[in-house]
Amino acid sequence: MDATWAASRLVAEPLLPPGDRCVILTDGNFGSVPRAYVECLNDRALGPAAQRRMHTMTRCRHVYQLAADHSPFLSDPDGLTDCLLDATARFSRGDKDRCPGEAELADIRIRAETA
Repeated sequence: MDATWAASRLVAEPLLPPGDRCVILTDGNFGSVPRAYVECLNDRALGPAAQRRMHTMTRCRHVYQLAADHSPFLSDPDGLTDCLLDATARFSRGDKDRCPGEAELADIRIRAETA
């Protein structure tokens, strides 16, 4: 991946939501939305313990592990796509089974490419 290309697309992000509104997370709203989390195993900005705390606190239904850095959309866009497509399919089916690991995702990708 070209670092110059990636850097040219960086934009400033606000630290808080726009305006003076406070965001309130409730079980009835945020708690009812199915969530998935992609653990980035090579992330040096956010270590494994911090990532696990995040997906545990937000009660993610599916957790994927990807051998990617903090920006999987740059370091492993195909792997991230596999995770997102799998999560979408699972949520559509109402599937609560465990998610595939790294090797299983690679196998899914190979099957998709040869189909």
